[in-house]
Amino acid sequence: MLTKLIPIGNLITPNLDEAEILSGKKINTSAEMPDLAKEIFEKFKVPTLLKGGHLQNEKVAIDVLYDGKKISKFEKPFVNGFYPHGTGCTYSSAIASYLALGKNLIEAIDYAKEYLHAAIEQSYIAGKDKTLNHTPLFHKT
Repeated sequence: MLTKLIPIGNLITPNLDEAEILSGKKINTSAEMPDLAKEIFEKFKVPTLLKGGHLQNEKVAIDVLYDGKKISKFEKPFVNGFYPHGTGCTYSSAIASYLALGKNLIEAIDYAKEYLHAAIEQSYIAGKDKTLNHTPLFHKT
């Protein structure tokens, strides 16, 4: 997968655990994310959106994109009491959807981050778990 599938993609979206597998490096702060995103890009030559939602010691959920030319950062405040199972799949699907609608990569990520944040804010309790609301009232198109 690493040598055949990733290099033909348009974007890879590893969380920090996945980035550690791809790079062999563990990071602990958002300040380390740009260098790691660049390193993963250099390895696969594919724009890399490193997702920092697992850095719960930060004030914001920060994601870092390196597209081969520049670093872009996308930030939203953490939503207290929400444990982000399933957010990565939702996020990457939203990015793909906005790309299909004709948005450029930066716009697609920005809109997808807004959508995901709204879905998290409007999540609800289902049994013991808090579940994403995949149809939040806020849609940015």
